[in-house]
Amino acid sequence: MLESPMFDNEVSSFFRKIIKETVEYRRTNHIERPDMLHLLMHAKKRTPKTNESINTEEGNAIDRNHFKFNEQQADTSVGLSLEDITSQAIFFFFAGYDTVATVLCFMSYELAINPHIQQKLIEELDEFRPKNNLLTNDSLSKLTYLDMVLSETLRKWSPNVIIDRQCVKQYEIQPEHPDEKSVNLTTDDVLWIPIWALHHDPKYWNKPDEFDPERFSPRNKNKIIPYTYLPFGIGARNCIGSRFVLMEVKTFFYGLLEHFTIVPIRKSTIPVKLKKETFFVDSKDGFWFGLKKRDTRNL
Repeated sequence: MLESPMFDNEVSSFFRKIIKETVEYRRTNHIERPDMLHLLMHAKKRTPKTNESINTEEGNAIDRNHFKFNEQQADTSVGLSLEDITSQAIFFFFAGYDTVATVLCFMSYELAINPHIQQKLIEELDEFRPKNNLLTNDSLSKLTYLDMVLSETLRKWSPNVIIDRQCVKQYEIQPEHPDEKSVNLTTDDVLWIPIWALHHDPKYWNKPDEFDPERFSPRNKNKIIPYTYLPFGIGARNCIGSRFVLMEVKTFFYGLLEHFTIVPIRKSTIPVKLKKETFFVDSKDGFWFGLKKRDTRNL
């Protein structure tokens, strides 16, 4: 829309060259590996089906899609091109570093300025550890309050402020009020969905500027209106690395809060000031916190 690339041409060319050479090498030598690139190459031949639900088995209110490939209904017309594969590879790499770092920083910020929330989280983790010697993705899913804090961080400080979607057929949006007109969408129209606005709209969230993990408690999460919480998008084209991001962040705080508490220091900026010149959510002054050693002798 703005005719401005999100990444520098040198970066795009580098990834495009690497992906093209790797794809050609694997096809020529009939190489199959259990990795993301193989899945993306495989997706060129098949049509994904999704089963959407606003509540996942991990306990958070994040849309999750289970991709099932139907051999009989394969449709190469909607498959992924080399450009599509390159794009997903770039964003997978980007999400694995920048997005994770952003979420870690904002969650640390909220824990530092809300010590009662941090203490409650520490108590859950301390109670959990003696019963679970081996940390796995399944065991992480049992940490309800950790999931609540992370989900609220993703609501208040969603790394993505917007997502876009392209219409595949004509559609008419009916007016909700008498003084409004209907909106007609045509095939190939591009829509921008304002995630930040949805996450901070008092119509959907009570006191949206407050950090309140209880919004995502087992008792309250079913009250969340569908499609008003989209930290990773939704549908078949939601963030490909969302589960990896969640696992990384949970594992990080599981280890950190075993030995330390996060505290504000003189250099901390409270409240945080956001950058105005970036497309993503980030702090203008960076993130500065202190780590206070915990006394764990009685645990």
